Amino acid sequence: MIDTDEDHPLPDGIATIMACPRASDLTPEAGEGITTLVALDGSSNSEAAFDWAAKNIVTSGDTLILLKVLEESQIADQYYADQVNGTDILEETLKKTASELLHKYATRLTQASPHLTDVEVTAKVKIGAPQIVACEVADDLNVSRLVMGSRGLGMIKRMLFGSVSAYCMDHSHVPVTVVRVEDGQLNIHEGGNKAN
Repeated sequence: MIDTDEDHPLPDGIATIMACPRASDLTPEAGEGITTLVALDGSSNSEAAFDWAAKNIVTSGDTLILLKVLEESQIADQYYADQVNGTDILEETLKKTASELLHKYATRLTQASPHLTDVEVTAKVKIGAPQIVACEVADDLNVSRLVMGSRGLGMIKRMLFGSVSAYCMDHSHVPVTVVRVEDGQLNIHEGGNKAN
């Protein structure tokens, strides 16, 4: 675990864009609808989760938050190099990653659902344990739903490494939708919404 203090917290990367331009004065303002958090890890199942959310959850006026979580082991070298050298390369990298994530998925949303208007899309890149960070972000932002893909680990790997989606379904205070593609079919599992 990275040893941080108040003077050297772990940085975040955040970027926001209006993905779907306003069609007319009859459409709701961005942010007046629901807020959906989609956790992305680059897997085909997380891509399917985004596509499913874009087609089945997000409507005009909603807010869509994209979350990518990097584990501490992935950024430890850069974090310590920044501390020693007095640089902010890690923070700049996280912001760049958030911007790239934002543009990729905002474009994808516009192409997949051209009828949507006034959808605010924000990309967040955070550092930590993916299952814990996803639940914390969902709670902190008071989202309406957390959507994620299943990594599809086998039973032995799931026992050794744990399942991010199972953790979120068991611990999240908001509804969780887990999307998994098996044999070309989408499998949707629901959970979450645990009492505080």
